[in-house]
Amino acid sequence: MDSRGFTLAETLTGVVLAIVLAGIATPRLSHLAADYRLAVFSRQLAFEITRTRAQAIAQHRYARLRIAGYPGTQQYWVETSTDGVAYTKQGDPASIPASVYAALPGGVFPTFDRQGFAAYEVDILLSNQNGRSKTVHVNRIGRVTVL
Repeated sequence: MDSRGFTLAETLTGVVLAIVLAGIATPRLSHLAADYRLAVFSRQLAFEITRTRAQAIAQHRYARLRIAGYPGTQQYWVETSTDGVAYTKQGDPASIPASVYAALPGGVFPTFDRQGFAAYEVDILLSNQNGRSKTVHVNRIGRVTVL
């Protein structure tokens, strides 16, 4: 090696090695990105459910968070009611990331009464294409946790 720099052969070897390492790392990065989106959305959904509970208490109304749609096009929104029977949509629906699928095994949405108590215990299962999953759990007193 010359003290003034690298030879062409050394430079090409370094470039080829960098390309090979990038090729190996790229598929793993896409898995990490999908897992990151799942983790971020699970915390976002937990926050939205907590905010829905706070809205029920502040407005002294019933409130629930609805989830609807097919995988890749799912959305969620908040609905409120004065009697707990007839609900009205509040605001615009928000989209669930296309790489995340939300399922409600019991078919029950997180619903809160005027004091902020949940009508039912609810588990929302969130999963991605890597087979990873998170559960957003709402207990009867309205506490929301991500498992």
